[in-house]
Amino acid sequence: MFIATMYSYGCDANCVGLDCIRGCMGVFLSYRNMLYAIHVPENLAVRNDMGRHAFLTYVKQQIPNFAGSDASLYCVVNNTNRNEVEREMFEYCQDFFIGRVTLIRLQKHLGPSPSQPDGAAVLCERKNNNTCTFKYMKYDDVRWGVGVGAPRAGYYFNASFTDVKSTGGVLSQGWNVADTDNSTIWVKEFF
Repeated sequence: MFIATMYSYGCDANCVGLDCIRGCMGVFLSYRNMLYAIHVPENLAVRNDMGRHAFLTYVKQQIPNFAGSDASLYCVVNNTNRNEVEREMFEYCQDFFIGRVTLIRLQKHLGPSPSQPDGAAVLCERKNNNTCTFKYMKYDDVRWGVGVGAPRAGYYFNASFTDVKSTGGVLSQGWNVADTDNSTIWVKEFF
């Protein structure tokens, strides 16, 4: 399991995630037998571009013959935050040569105020048929195991969020599966 902290990215064969998003977004890439994730805080466009380019460089270093047609791209945001998510993901699609992205906007189970949702931890798990399942939970409710899990591959900006985390134990306990009852999920075709 790999859990991305702010400004970091990495991979794992079975499960990747983000420790906490409010205004941040999580970008997930599924490619053949590996999952990749990056945690992108809402920031200046130039800094968001740094993250996208670092993630692209990292993936292409890991997979020299990367083919976007064999990949699936996902993005998770928290409730009404990140209004420019489609524009941002268009840039990821262009850079990775992936024609479409699945966007997930978490809507429920994140505190009493929809306009000020609690931070959410997000997991992306690979299933036997190579599809991805997304789960989330309020950050404060996650029982993190610190010092376990896959280390991050790198940071693209601030490297001060250093904990290596894992949820340990059974992943299904207390986690909400992102579905159309608790999230807005749509596929955006760009080309």
